[in-house]
Amino acid sequence: MISIRRATVADAARMHAVHVASSTAVYQQSFGGKGLEQWLATRSAAVCAEEISKWAVILAEEDEVLLGFAALDTAKANIDAVYVAPECWRQGIGRQLLIRLEEIALAAGLSRLSLQAAGPAIRFYLRQGYISPEELGPNPSWAEMEKSIG
Repeated sequence: MISIRRATVADAARMHAVHVASSTAVYQQSFGGKGLEQWLATRSAAVCAEEISKWAVILAEEDEVLLGFAALDTAKANIDAVYVAPECWRQGIGRQLLIRLEEIALAAGLSRLSLQAAGPAIRFYLRQGYISPEELGPNPSWAEMEKSIG
């Protein structure tokens, strides 16, 4: 059974591993790997730990295995991350994490959320009710998106 809980700094290394695996798969699938090394240079377990200390960060786990995580910057009403381990894609884990982030946002008094999405994540967010103020072409690679939640 999947459980969702708040992340702690002790989870940073496991989060980083999922983040790298998921992003590597997306960069390879959607962009032919272009830009991956530049992105990886900006990420580390220390960066994850810093984000845990300043944002609302949640984890999805099953039998103590990290399946995915999500992060919300409540000060900016911005979803910074929803990442799921590639072997767990299309199992509803990202949706569960997103629903929980929206609940956290509502509890914080937020009524609208924004985010930036790339590649296949754009379709995921569209299915969850997020919209882009800009016209999206048939195969967009990047989009700014938002959703009213209140």
